[in-house]
Amino acid sequence: MLGNLSTKNKTMLFVAVVLVVFSLLIFGYIYNEQKNKLQELEQSYYKNFQESYYKVLAKHKEFYENRVRANIGSVGVKDAFANKEREKLQQISQGRWDTLRKENQYLK
Repeated sequence: MLGNLSTKNKTMLFVAVVLVVFSLLIFGYIYNEQKNKLQELEQSYYKNFQESYYKVLAKHKEFYENRVRANIGSVGVKDAFANKEREKLQQISQGRWDTLRKENQYLK
């Protein structure tokens, strides 16, 4: 088949094949680089999201720990707890509990 082609046509066919192969190689390289960049961005966003999530959790934990300490430090709470006076403890803490429930409807 190639024997019927002139030298000029053979050269043009060779150049065309080389260009197609080179184009495919360049396309494959660019595609791979874009894919890697996308994976890096996804990992970066995931890491940032995770860090933000844990910071929010830590702030909530700190907030509620401070509220618990404040409640324990209230007048009569330690005595009621030590004396196992459940109703008195509940009565003393009811105001703080109501405030917390208003701030966070999901608190149980």
